[in-house]
Order: sequence, then structure tokens, then C-alpha cells
Amino acid sequence: MVDSGSFYFGNAAVDQVRNTGWFLGQFIQAELGLRHQTDVELKWGIHPDGERRAHAWANGNGTTVSILIRGSLRVTFHVGARPQVVHLEKHGDYIIFGPQIVHSWEAIGDTLVLSIRFPSVEVGEPAKPTRRKADLATAHHARSRKTSSTGRPRGASVRSPQR
Repeated sequence: MVDSGSFYFGNAAVDQVRNTGWFLGQFIQAELGLRHQTDVELKWGIHPDGERRAHAWANGNGTTVSILIRGSLRVTFHVGARPQVVHLEKHGDYIIFGPQIVHSWEAIGDTLVLSIRFPSVEVGEPAKPTRRKADLATAHHARSRKTSSTGRPRGASVRSPQR
């Protein structure tokens, strides 16, 4: 580990906290410098053959991207009436899923996965509100229905400046 204040050099497997694989995020003490982040979390997931998440779970705040480095990972998404199963089999295969998507997984062979989650919010804490594209489009559409092509509220009269 080298920490100059301007950069940090370490090892993801060594720097993980509480034997979770997570090595960068809000859960790292601020005194440890650049590894303390509130915008993103990183996990170096080392999973032996047959390891599985005991219970299906969802992060309520973050979008997650998981990239297979080696091995194979079977991920089950518990969405809708029937679970949907995805197999990450080739290095570089990845999945991305949003907040509150309930999922479980199982390692097939010794498996290594890099996971990125954003934002980094303590479990149980609400995320800061963000405006997604769909929200912005809806807001724009609502505004455009209330205004005329001139940008004035519909039904508003136009007055000439008084002289």
C-alpha cells in the first residue's frame, strides 16, 4: 500500500473490508483517503466453486455492474412471476441492474467478479434523488403542455408594452 494523498496504490483482495470483497466506497473510513468515496463502490469478489448467496437480496439505492474476470457465475433475477437466470461464462461477460432488483447467485468453478455500484450509500439510507432521462422527458412534456409555442402559459394574453 502506498498513499501519497494524491494517489493510492494497493491490492483489492488485501484492502477489502470485513471480508466482503468491497474495497472502495462510503464504508471506508474517510481518514483512509481516496478509498472513501460516496459516488461509487468497488468489489473484488473471489468466490470458490459452489459458493452462493444464501438469500435473494436487493440493494435499495444503487445500480450495479458485475464483470466476470474468470470462472462462471449463475445469477438469478427474481423479477416478475418467473425467475430469470443469466450465466456469465466468458471473461468480460457482464450484467447491469438497477436498485431494488432482487437477485441471487452461485459460483460455478472458482470465480472472480469485479462489481461496481453507484452511488455509494449506506444500506438502509436513502439515496440522494437523481433525475433520470425518463423523469426529465416527463417533466419536459408536462411543461410543454402547459405553455404555448412562445413559452408563455397557455391562455395567457399578450399585452403591448405601455407607452
